[in-house]
Amino acid sequence: MGIYNKGVMTMLRKHIERIVRFPVTAFILAIIATVFFAYQFKGLHMVLDPKALLPQDHPYVKLNNEIEKQFGGSRVVLIGVASKDGDIFNPQDIEKIRQINEEVKKLPGILENNVVSIADRKVKYVKAEGDSLDIKGLLEGIENTPEGMKELKDRVYSNPAFINSLISKDGTVAAIITDFKGGAGDWLQKQGKAGGSSEQVDRRDEVDRRDEVDSSRDRPSGL
Repeated sequence: MGIYNKGVMTMLRKHIERIVRFPVTAFILAIIATVFFAYQFKGLHMVLDPKALLPQDHPYVKLNNEIEKQFGGSRVVLIGVASKDGDIFNPQDIEKIRQINEEVKKLPGILENNVVSIADRKVKYVKAEGDSLDIKGLLEGIENTPEGMKELKDRVYSNPAFINSLISKDGTVAAIITDFKGGAGDWLQKQGKAGGSSEQVDRRDEVDRRDEVDSSRDRPSGL
């Protein structure tokens, strides 16, 4: 070990002596090396998607990619709405949740069918009445009154699946769960297409108006 250390020290001493003896040459070589390695950076790119590091030809990865393509679920974004005073069962907070729920569906790359909240039309209230089931949207028929808000609260808490998923146990925070498809490149590509032709814009406006009409049917009265 002592002989090895002595050899290393000898090499370092010779290297330092060369630098001291030829400082200009050492400086130029350092600049050339720096420029060379800096030039290599242009070929580097950051991969933010960990799935891109997986072997894409593996059968398990192929199956996962197909499931994700069909159903989404890998890029979930959770939006929280918290009440400043009391719980969220008041007309102002419920309207805020409903507006966010509808506006987020217009974002590029959104998987609209995977957007879920207590204000979404897909979320239902189920009540057994004799031999039949009464199924309706959580907000369907809810009045903009204290009694209506109490009825909505009773509907939400009647289903344990909503607790700590769409609403906190104490009712002070509600969640809007969203899901996006594709990565950053797909997002930018969709944003680039957002302008589109005037005909495409008109079609989107028409669809948005139809969605607004549909959503108003489930909106609490007076909101």
